[in-house]
Amino acid sequence: MLEKKRLTKEEVKIWIANQDYKLFHWKEVLDGSVPPTKNIEIRAYLSQLKKEGFIKSIGSRQGNYRQVEDNLPPINWWEGEAVGLPLILPMGIHEYCYFFPPCLVVVAGASNTGKTAFMMNVVRLNMHWIETRFFVSEGIELLKNRFKGFIPPIPLPPPFETMPMPNDPADAVRPDILNVIDYIEPDTEAVYRIADTLKEIVSKLGTKGIAVVALQKPFGRDLAYGGMFTLFKPALYLSIDKNHVKFVRVKVPKQTDEDVYRLKIEFKIFRGVQFNETARIVE
Repeated sequence: MLEKKRLTKEEVKIWIANQDYKLFHWKEVLDGSVPPTKNIEIRAYLSQLKKEGFIKSIGSRQGNYRQVEDNLPPINWWEGEAVGLPLILPMGIHEYCYFFPPCLVVVAGASNTGKTAFMMNVVRLNMHWIETRFFVSEGIELLKNRFKGFIPPIPLPPPFETMPMPNDPADAVRPDILNVIDYIEPDTEAVYRIADTLKEIVSKLGTKGIAVVALQKPFGRDLAYGGMFTLFKPALYLSIDKNHVKFVRVKVPKQTDEDVYRLKIEFKIFRGVQFNETARIVE
């Protein structure tokens, strides 16, 4: 406790600066080490720092603050080459999009339309160039049978980790690797919360990480449960229906002769996991 030591505004300011622009309540200042007798001083210092433009009030709850983010470094966008991450997707879908870290790809699909097969192929195509974790909702026996469908077969032990799907998928995401998540179930009482989960996943990817996330969607609709809220974060958003896949959002498209938003790639799935492209149709 800082009972006898005089509390200064500079101490409060340094503590705030070390919070990395996160929200805090005035009672959390100096990690709760300040005795109640100094509460008036803390609130007076926060009031002064707010007037100086160093912090601002956040939300409707009284006493919530955050440091003003006005000292951002400039971006030298003209330096280097915009090559992106070498993420590979089934049927050459990656050829239409740049992937810059931290990178989120959403694959929305109705039941039994090929979502899991798609995600397994994402694992297979990328497991040799980047550390990969595969989060699964299926049981071990079904998973074994599916992986046996690959030709050539997956090496054993496989060069990736397979993990059970946690209750909150964002909890298990690791930074700077490929996280393949099959799939996130919607909260039937508040489907819009999927957007918060996607945002949290992106925040945990670090500076080089990738997450490819499968979401459930209704039949006959392109967007997953959660609707427009699920569109905000993905670099690429795909919609899978029976035997075809469409582009819903491409954040940074590559220059091609095709309009990706009119393109539909048709396919058939063999051996439970092998994608065979049958047609590319511009509608």
